Amino acid sequence: PDEEADGPQPLTSHQRRKQALKQQIEEVEDELLAEKTWALRGEVLAGDRPEDALLQMDVDVDRRDFVAPEVTEEVTQQLEDIIKERIKKREWDDVVAVSHEDRLVSRREGDEDDDALGDKSKAGLGEVYEKAYLEATGQSKDEQEPLKKEISLIMKDISHKIDSLSSLFYKPPPPEMAMRQIEDEEKD
Repeated sequence: PDEEADGPQPLTSHQRRKQALKQQIEEVEDELLAEKTWALRGEVLAGDRPEDALLQMDVDVDRRDFVAPEVTEEVTQQLEDIIKERIKKREWDDVVAVSHEDRLVSRREGDEDDDALGDKSKAGLGEVYEKAYLEATGQSKDEQEPLKKEISLIMKDISHKIDSLSSLFYKPPPPEMAMRQIEDEEKD
């Protein structure tokens, strides 16, 4: 009871920091809500700013200009070394079209890396795997053909049976594609 009668208690350091922060926030809010000068409002019409106000302003414009490198003996020496190396390799600035045959010849000679050419494989990934499988099993593609034809016929038959079971209307079997070789008769 006696403590309340003594008057206001002294603020703790935390309370003082909190009060100072609150005051600082209020000042920043007041500044942000205050009326801005014409230069800070974005696009402003001529009637909204004083006459000749742009002439009195010091305007900084950011420009992205190419800055020339500083010419030193070291930079000059590096450029000369690059030029000498290109002359030795006979690499000129003119663009010369290189044919595919020339690239293959230079690859055989070992002038370029295989990765640098960027040539794509002509075979698809499935063909590569098929070839590796056939080599591993010792089979050839010719041995696979009769099996493929038999599997194809079985799949057609199964597909037709499923279609007829799942449809209310009868569907005749698909026509067979027969390949016949017709020989031309020689005319005398």
